[in-house]
This record gives sequence, C-alpha cells and structure tokens, in this order.
Amino acid sequence: MKLIGLAGIALFLGGCAYGASALNGLDQFVGNDAQAVFSAIGYPDRQESIAGNTVYHWGTDQPQGPSCTVKVVAAPTGKVLETDAYGNAIGCDRYAAGLKRALKR
Repeated sequence: MKLIGLAGIALFLGGCAYGASALNGLDQFVGNDAQAVFSAIGYPDRQESIAGNTVYHWGTDQPQGPSCTVKVVAAPTGKVLETDAYGNAIGCDRYAAGLKRALKR
C-alpha cells in the first residue's frame, strides 16, 4: 500500500514538472511584442502595472486539480522582457497547445 502511495506522489510531481516544461518555449517570445504571446495562448486573465512595466497573468489554480500560472512582463513599448510558467500538465495543457502551434509557424 505504501508503494502505491509513493507511486502516486511520483506521478503527481512528474505531472507538475511536465506542465511547466511544456511551456519552455515561452521564453522565445522575449524581445518580441506581447501581442505575439496573446496570439499564441490567448488574452490574459488579468494584468497589472509594476515599475512602469505591464505584467500579464494567465492561469487556473484549483487545489488538488488542474493548476497553471503563466506570467509575461512587457516594457511600456509592448516588448516582452521576461516570461515564467509553472503548474501541472492538466492545468498547462491549453497554454502548451497554443504555444506549440505558434512555434511551428
């Protein structure tokens, strides 16, 4: 029984790593206009202004369920300065699918 529990934890943690790694190509948008990110993964759920830059947020966060957070920081010109993503495979799937399509172009 203990072995099954450990296997479940390993699968869950593996899913978290996969979720974030599925969005590794997100950093390819650095230096491009934020509109390119919107075209790839959709419009953000919210945005905020920090130190003159705009931080765009996408995400789902459900306890013990699908979870994914994507953040993109853009300069006042709209140029992407930084990207970050974390979560599990189920939560990040929809963003990863859009990213994959955009990177194939």
